[in-house]
Amino acid sequence: MELVKVLLSEIDLSSENYDRYLFNYERVSNSITDSIKKVGLINSVIIKKNLDADQTYIVVCGYQRILVCQELGWECIEAKVIDEFSDEEALLLALHDNLSTRGFNEIEKAIVLKKFMNIGYSHDRLISDIVPLLGIPQSIKIIDRYLSVLSLESEIKRFVAKGELELEKAFLLVSLDDTDKDIAF
Repeated sequence: MELVKVLLSEIDLSSENYDRYLFNYERVSNSITDSIKKVGLINSVIIKKNLDADQTYIVVCGYQRILVCQELGWECIEAKVIDEFSDEEALLLALHDNLSTRGFNEIEKAIVLKKFMNIGYSHDRLISDIVPLLGIPQSIKIIDRYLSVLSLESEIKRFVAKGELELEKAFLLVSLDDTDKDIAF
């Protein structure tokens, strides 16, 4: 990995695929802001050239750190560039980076499963390679239930992500029509 100085304006945070490696859902950390204010950026972010747009990069690891640096008025940061990584390798890197620093809420676990399925992982491969890392039971039915929760309205997903609505109850809401879902919620 090559360490380079990158203008924050060169990092794509808004195009259609900017969040290709992002698993974050409704998570805000003031501790990152406090840390960067006090001691700067300790861990370099990891980026990859954006193949969809010239002269820009896409975030692999460190999305929150980049946002904080922008909020603090920074113009550039040092970042590791991993152009030689495939989408699968970059997703695995992002997964392990997040697992080692913060873990995932239930909605983020569903996002992880969906992103790996989007790049071609089968249910069997999810069960053998990804599900154990997330602490999810090794079952196709459970994987499908997690994926179904992503279809819920944002407000319901926020409650699940915060732990204010049990995942089992969210699974039940998925099967209801909109009117019944609103009443039950």
